Amino acid sequence: MAADSMDIRYAFPLFPINDMWPCPACSFKNTLSAYPYCQLCSQGNSQSSEDVYPMDHPIPTWQCSRCTLNNRTNNERCEACSYTKEKSKPDETVLVNSAPTTSRTLTSLAVCDREHDDELNAENVFQHIVSFCKQAQTHFVDDGFVPSPGSIGVGSYESISQWLRISDVAPLPDDPPDLPWTIFSSPQPSDIQQGVLGDCWLVAALALISERPRLLEHILLTKQINSQGVYLVRICHNGLWKTIIVDDCFPCTKHKRLQMSNTIPPIKTVRHDLHSPRAF
Repeated sequence: MAADSMDIRYAFPLFPINDMWPCPACSFKNTLSAYPYCQLCSQGNSQSSEDVYPMDHPIPTWQCSRCTLNNRTNNERCEACSYTKEKSKPDETVLVNSAPTTSRTLTSLAVCDREHDDELNAENVFQHIVSFCKQAQTHFVDDGFVPSPGSIGVGSYESISQWLRISDVAPLPDDPPDLPWTIFSSPQPSDIQQGVLGDCWLVAALALISERPRLLEHILLTKQINSQGVYLVRICHNGLWKTIIVDDCFPCTKHKRLQMSNTIPPIKTVRHDLHSPRAF
């Protein structure tokens, strides 16, 4: 990457979550013990430790009723006008981004905190789906990318003759017939192959990511093929990391080969799920 990593700024407020700090160059979440060097890209962090993790938790504040300055909770007088702090009830503490209330005690909610909560929620839903599919002896179907022509445009790709689970897809001509499918195994940029569907821009991005396997591990959260056909994928959409649940049913040719790129098809499926109710 040609850009100077020190000039790149992370898109989110740099607040820690579970003793982690995001690298301003590659956004990888590192442990505090690794500071100031990223464990993934080895870039140094030009910010001071106070800027990277200025607090263990969002600092609660109270708003001065005279000058509206937000003061720290432990300040009994306003730092600007010296007005005495008014007494508030314990249940009046709310989040800054919540609906307006009469409360005078406010706290902020960091974007990283929200991402963490969303990931936990997605993991809970994932486990529920796996449990249900095992009990019902069925496969998961992603309603954001259902196996039908409407999912990719009617008449767009006439060579698509069927939709198959990844376990039923035929291997590439140069691959051994008994070679098992994997989420990823020692990925290389040369592994990326363009399919029929015109997503060369995405394939190029995947080739770049494959140079950093740990970045790929950060995106593909489910590491093993499972018989339920349900997978967790993390993707950055409009500046926010979202965890999305997808299945492993893909458009194929009459020869049982993937119509799209043979490399990391779940990531391509994610694009159709960004506005799905499961885009956590």
